[in-house]
Amino acid sequence: MASWERKAHQRKTLYACAIIFLVLLVALLMFVVIYLTLSRQGIVEEDSIQEQTSDLNDDVYDECRSRAVVVNDKAIMQTWDTRTNFSQAWSNAEQKAREPAHAYMEKHHSIDIYMYTNIMLQPLESDLDTTERAGKQLKETFESRSLYFSLSEAIQILKHSQVTCLTTNYKTETLLNLNTSNKLVRFSTFMLGSDGWNFTSNVSCFEIYTCFGADITYYSALELSSQVLIPPYEVFKVTDIETNAQRCKVIYRLKSNLNCVYDKESNMLHPISALPVNGFWLIFAIICIIIASLLLLFIIVKVLRSHK
Repeated sequence: MASWERKAHQRKTLYACAIIFLVLLVALLMFVVIYLTLSRQGIVEEDSIQEQTSDLNDDVYDECRSRAVVVNDKAIMQTWDTRTNFSQAWSNAEQKAREPAHAYMEKHHSIDIYMYTNIMLQPLESDLDTTERAGKQLKETFESRSLYFSLSEAIQILKHSQVTCLTTNYKTETLLNLNTSNKLVRFSTFMLGSDGWNFTSNVSCFEIYTCFGADITYYSALELSSQVLIPPYEVFKVTDIETNAQRCKVIYRLKSNLNCVYDKESNMLHPISALPVNGFWLIFAIICIIIASLLLLFIIVKVLRSHK
């Protein structure tokens, strides 16, 4: 009889502890949600006040308000053969482009990458008139076929299955004297980097650490290793400039700036918001609390069953 009363008392104690714990857990969860919500509201209100008074002291916003130097390689335009009809180029790419091998990649992504690497990046003889005509046709192609957006989408899809940041090289036969006083640069169009270029003297070279570019070797028409397509919306910091090097006339070392991106529509740099990160930690904290609650309830149930 005493043993039965003792077990009943233990069960009541465990039930009471479980109820108290759940109440405390719910209170803690509510506190976390309210605290993080108020914190986020405070950040938004503070940013709103700063925007209204035009007094942005944050380094990130100050940096993104500056203009990036545009690397406009005219030699890229010379690679577009004006004698090649766009429809023929597209038809050729449709026949030779590889079938998508990555999740969410579609055939038109593969075709666009193949066409871009096959036609736009093939060397042609230097001619100013040809360059101007090529530039006009290149612009029309980007606008009419939405090649810009298709390539951007393909890069973003491929990033899901690749290393976050990549190191690559890019060189041009044009000697570029960039004004890098503000130390921010971006490319005017998509640039293809590779570790297989033959570097020669009297050219401009770039050693690039990109966090927005993607490896497109599988889909490229060129037989080069580790081909990385760098989007024009990525902004870089110039970390070093080496002149009169043995392999290049000038070498620019660029590192991806993770604070800003270039918006084509507004023609401006925009800061990358940190609010999604706070949202991530809010979700992470809630998930951890829920998992801990389920584990503790499981332990309590096991203990109660063992005392029956």
